[in-house]
Amino acid sequence: MRKTILSLLMGFSLTMAAQTPVTAPKGDPAQRAEKMFNFLLNDQADSLYANFTLQLKPILSKEQLSGVVKRVEENSGKYKSHGTWEIKDMPGGSKSCTTLVQFDKEELGALVIFDPSGFLLGIQIVPAKAIKQGSNEQ
Repeated sequence: MRKTILSLLMGFSLTMAAQTPVTAPKGDPAQRAEKMFNFLLNDQADSLYANFTLQLKPILSKEQLSGVVKRVEENSGKYKSHGTWEIKDMPGGSKSCTTLVQFDKEELGALVIFDPSGFLLGIQIVPAKAIKQGSNEQ
């Protein structure tokens, strides 16, 4: 009986440790956005997925994160470059990071959102006007 209780307690402790990150991601939001965007550009779905919040992981899969830039390039041409990251504070302590992204055929935008502890809430390629409109609102 004693071994069973001890085993249950250890299992519970390991489960909690697996669900609770030891430390929040480090680096300023612009550096983190650059890192996440590079994961996206290089089709590193595993690395992107590892940075998402625990709440989002059950909702999305690594497969959904795979090949995003390749699908965009089918319509917009090859990726060429992107600008500097603009950081904005959002309600609740989250941060949005945006930049303009140049492809052969058109300019688009990149949006990266972090929760207050620095974990990834979302990453998207969006129309450039969405990024430009957000810049004009301030």
